[in-house]
Amino acid sequence: MLVGIHDQSRSIVFSCALGNSSSPNTFSNNLLDNIGNLTGTKPYIRVGGNTQDYAIYNPSQREGAIGIYEHPSDDYPNTITIGPAFFESYQTWPETKFTHGFNLKAAGTTSGANSLMQSAAVACKALGDGNLLWWEYGNEPDRYIDSDSIYISRWLSGTRSINASIAKACPSMAKSPNYGWISPSLASTGGKVGGSVFEVGLDVDEDIKLISMHLYVTTNPKAFKKGLLTFYKLYGELYRIRRDSPRDVDEPPIYRLVCRCTGQRVK
Repeated sequence: MLVGIHDQSRSIVFSCALGNSSSPNTFSNNLLDNIGNLTGTKPYIRVGGNTQDYAIYNPSQREGAIGIYEHPSDDYPNTITIGPAFFESYQTWPETKFTHGFNLKAAGTTSGANSLMQSAAVACKALGDGNLLWWEYGNEPDRYIDSDSIYISRWLSGTRSINASIAKACPSMAKSPNYGWISPSLASTGGKVGGSVFEVGLDVDEDIKLISMHLYVTTNPKAFKKGLLTFYKLYGELYRIRRDSPRDVDEPPIYRLVCRCTGQRVK
């Protein structure tokens, strides 16, 4: 049974224990190897998810990641710092490609902007041995940004700054034809950022390699139906826009459907 890349990527948060060079997470790597042996492709790993818009890089931190939970039953910490040791984890899962997520939400603050530039330089070096799949900037911006224009402005400002930092720290990576981003990673829950972002300039730099959208799976039939309708409405808008785009027809596929489960809280 062969499974395409769209069907078998996995998303994990920064607080997950990927391990480091002195204590690698061999259990998870063996699991990924087993999946790869069964399906023909070792899963691609998206790192960040809900936590990437809470994560701040601290270059002096000894621990890989420190997370603070607002409530004991929360799925993930809403305050998190990552240190240099975190990036060692990218070297401990052989033949695994990663998408690393950067913090869009905090980029307007001094600490957030500094974190963005510092972590970009460290992340590109950690992923420079062929482990990089793509980058991601922000998770579900339709939850906290009020319009397409504001999102595009923040997206272009942030990704251009990150690209410049990576071009300086990892010039060969930045010049690779496969270098690029996944976006817009919408929650598809009816926010004010929608499918028209491409029509009004999100990909003006032509470096978005894959469209990412999220569909939440829930046991509530009405909520799931509403989310499903919103998801496919957005997907239809994006498909039409990309179909009519004058870009090179030889480009790799850029559509990505992501089904996600959430709310797995400890009771």
